[in-house]
Amino acid sequence: MTDLTRGKQFAYTFSKFVNVMGADQDVTEAVQTMAYDHRNLQQGMMSFFMKFVEEMAKNERYDGRNEASVKLAKSIMELDESVRVLPYI
Repeated sequence: MTDLTRGKQFAYTFSKFVNVMGADQDVTEAVQTMAYDHRNLQQGMMSFFMKFVEEMAKNERYDGRNEASVKLAKSIMELDESVRVLPYI
């Protein structure tokens, strides 16, 4: 994976992390660790997640495996932009 960009390396690593059935404890641990990271980093993480939500909301081709995620993303995108866009402070 050394020829991949940092973004692609992260995406593949994250995908492998969530691709483990029954990893609830790992997910809980990761989420709790991230929630107590530096506050600027928390803002950056949320901004990242919102960009992912925005991209998912554009998805018009989905099936039963990701339908709920796409519908949730579309619902979130209906929120006022002042709530969805996070400032970098």
